[in-house]
Amino acid sequence: MQRPEPSQLAGAEQRGFFALLRALADSGVDLAHNTAQMAASEGRVVLQRVVLRLALLVAALLVAAVGLTLSLFGVSLLVAHVTGMDEWLAFAIVGIGTLGTGVAFAVRATGRLSSPDLAFPATLAEFNADVEMLRNGRDAPGDEAP
Repeated sequence: MQRPEPSQLAGAEQRGFFALLRALADSGVDLAHNTAQMAASEGRVVLQRVVLRLALLVAALLVAAVGLTLSLFGVSLLVAHVTGMDEWLAFAIVGIGTLGTGVAFAVRATGRLSSPDLAFPATLAEFNADVEMLRNGRDAPGDEAP
C-alpha cells in the first residue's frame, strides 16, 4: 500500500467536508462491492465442496442400503434353508426383526436427543444459578451491600 504524497494530503484538506464525506461513501461502496465479489467467489468454491461431499454421502448411503438389503435377503434364505420353513415366512421374520431393531434405535436416539445437553455441567450449573437468582430478585452470593 502506498503512502499518499504530502501534496495529496494538502489537496484533501482543501477539498471540504462534503467532498470528504462523498469520498468516504465512495470508498465504502467500493469496499462493499469488493466484499460481495469475494463472497460470491468463495461461495462458488464452498458450494462445489458441499455438493461433492453430499454426492459422496448419497453414493455411500446407496451402497450401504444395497448391501444391507442383500445381507437381509441372504439371512432370510439362510434361515429358510436351515429351518426348512417357507421362504416368505423367513423373509417376514427377518423383516419384522429388522423393523423392531430400527424402532429400538429410533426410540433410543429420540430419547438421547430430547435429554438436556450435559456437555458442560459447570456452565449449566452456573446458568441455573443465574436463572434462580434472577427469578428471586436476590443478589448473587458474595455481592452483599456493605
